[in-house]
Amino acid sequence: MDKQTVRIIRQVLQGRREAFSDLIVLYQNDVWKVLSAGPFNRTGMEDVCQDVFIAAYKSLDSFDLDADFSRWIKGIARNHLKMVFRSLSTEKRHMQLYRQCLEERIAAEEHNPQVDVRVDRLQQCKGQMSEDVQNLLDMHYQEGLSLKHISEVRGKTLSAIKVMLHRVRNKLKECIESGMGTA
Repeated sequence: MDKQTVRIIRQVLQGRREAFSDLIVLYQNDVWKVLSAGPFNRTGMEDVCQDVFIAAYKSLDSFDLDADFSRWIKGIARNHLKMVFRSLSTEKRHMQLYRQCLEERIAAEEHNPQVDVRVDRLQQCKGQMSEDVQNLLDMHYQEGLSLKHISEVRGKTLSAIKVMLHRVRNKLKECIESGMGTA
């Protein structure tokens, strides 16, 4: 291994953490080459590259100074890449199961006339609520806005929005179940 890399590693091991940035500069391209096989955009690549160097920093004391640092850091990068592929595979399986369950549920509900009655009741109950509450429901359920974004737009705390939605959902549930159309 080259003397510069050994010198930098020794400095880091002696407590000069800032010296690790020199290793990053020297070996970042090696890590990028390994990670380029991954399914990343630039931001994702930067995040995983950072994770690789954090892992290397944490285990630097176990590195053999006679070994090839480039090979060692690329091994860490390959392991991180494998973890990314495993997590994507797991996520894909979960999405497939979710999609299958959703399709089965939709198919079951298509043949259930009671679903149509409940949807009609939901619309009636929603229509009887204040315009402010209707807008809140639309922002979250129709437009898909996050509760955090809604709280910022409405100038209320996130907790207040959560409580408000909880109460509105309970009122809607009661209204639907009562069949009276009043909330």
